[in-house]
Amino acid sequence: MKHILSEEKSILIAPVLITLLVFCVPLSASLKSIMSVLSLAAIILTPYYRKYLFDAFNTSWGRVTIAFFAFILIACLWSDAPYSMRLSVIDKYSKVLYLPILAVGFINSKTRRWAFNSYIAVMLFTCFLSLLKQKGYWAYNNPEDSGEVFHNHISTGYMVALAVYFAGILSFEANISKWQRAYYFLMVAFGSYQIFFLNTGRTGYAVYGILISLLIIQKLSFKKALIGIVLFCSSIGLVYMASPLMQMRTAALISDIKFLKKHEENTSLGFRVQFHNYARSLFERHPIIGMGTGSFKYSFSIDQPIPSWDNKLNDPHSQYWLLLAEQGILGIIALIIFLGTLFVTALKLENTETRPIIIGFLISFCLASFTDSILCYSTAGTLLIIFCALGFGEFLEKIVYKKEAVNDSVFSSSNKAVLAV
Repeated sequence: MKHILSEEKSILIAPVLITLLVFCVPLSASLKSIMSVLSLAAIILTPYYRKYLFDAFNTSWGRVTIAFFAFILIACLWSDAPYSMRLSVIDKYSKVLYLPILAVGFINSKTRRWAFNSYIAVMLFTCFLSLLKQKGYWAYNNPEDSGEVFHNHISTGYMVALAVYFAGILSFEANISKWQRAYYFLMVAFGSYQIFFLNTGRTGYAVYGILISLLIIQKLSFKKALIGIVLFCSSIGLVYMASPLMQMRTAALISDIKFLKKHEENTSLGFRVQFHNYARSLFERHPIIGMGTGSFKYSFSIDQPIPSWDNKLNDPHSQYWLLLAEQGILGIIALIIFLGTLFVTALKLENTETRPIIIGFLISFCLASFTDSILCYSTAGTLLIIFCALGFGEFLEKIVYKKEAVNDSVFSSSNKAVLAV
């Protein structure tokens, strides 16, 4: 009895730690690292989960994950960057290996629900602190930027938009209580307010627009979706008229575009264009295999291609240009196969809430990767791995049921044989 009790408790440890991991990811890089280690260790050290690790790694998405990370490692061989820079970039990409392991931790559907609710809770907390910052009651990080809470306004806007989308999808569930539905509606309302009235990141506007449009298309019939899109666009126009912050950020973008046309590139948008151009120059040196892992940061510090910028730059603010510069055409093909496999796998999910959530996340992630290196350097990269693992835990749950059914059948047959004797 004691053995059974202790085994049940040990099985519960991993879901609790995973739920805490989801809560900690948007809060702090240090907390994220600690909880990642604890969560992965709990899964690997618990016999119940450990026996399904091979099944997870032996899936198409498990094998592609290993192959993608292996290529990042191999690309170190032809890199001129110091070993410390190579190891730093490898560490950033190593999060992809969490995917098969965390998927095992998400075998139980309750763990998946806890994770969603945990993420929405931490983003509600973030929105609340953002409001306090805007009112002058809290001055963490940059006191003048209410959109910068625990991370910069770009990452914060992206994460809040995701939480609004998740809550919107989950609110359509039929078998939830009125309190759960109210909880999800609160996230939609408060998150929308944070993005348009508190956050200074234009990425948040774009991601929010993409995800809410997807939500309308995914959850409504064709005619209702058309009406919904028209109403949504109209509401964005009204919000623009009511939000001085959104007007200011939009005007700044228009101004940057005008300066760029006049070849005055030392603006927010102009610097991004220069970063992309420099990454393209590195790609053209070695188009097939790239300059090697960690080479972008090292080459930028040596070449100093942008005199008006500091000689330190981690990435070109584009995941695609980063791969092309460091791993070349082979690297971008590896990324496309990796993301494509995740997308195809997500399409096979049967859960009517999880499937659209993962698909929407992947679409927004692929589009945002044009302007930020979010798989390598952003918190959104970690969130992508966690929530894809959450969705793919559904497949492993089926494997568990099949194995348990086989064991029960064998046990039943052996009992019959004993009784016959």
